Amino acid sequence: MISFWLEIGIVLVILLVASIGDIRKGVIQHWQPAFLMGVGLVKHSVNHTLAVGLAGAGVAFLIGFLLWQVKAFGAGDSKILIGLGFVFGFTPSLNTFLLCIGASMILASLLRKYNAAGIPYFFVSTIITYGFMIV
Repeated sequence: MISFWLEIGIVLVILLVASIGDIRKGVIQHWQPAFLMGVGLVKHSVNHTLAVGLAGAGVAFLIGFLLWQVKAFGAGDSKILIGLGFVFGFTPSLNTFLLCIGASMILASLLRKYNAAGIPYFFVSTIITYGFMIV
């Protein structure tokens, strides 16, 4: 149980740092999705579930690529999404994973649509979505 909260804490810190960098410079640094990939690699290597992580990254890649193609996401947002997919993986609780990702995208799109200036769309929507999922 502690490892779950540690994983969530690391992910939230990286999302916060990425959001701050995105607001200030308009760019998500390459090390942030790479760090998420590293966290996922360590997690899945220890648990011997590397295929689960790779499948989650693949699903997130497809979602991120489609959103990038329709200009709903930038490339940095898609890379962060792939990192999140690798960390959380493609598990039997896939419904929860897809619900969180889908709800995050919907909330991010709504925030962006109504021009909520200065709000890190993906971070805020992810916090709200995972908050509801935990409660």
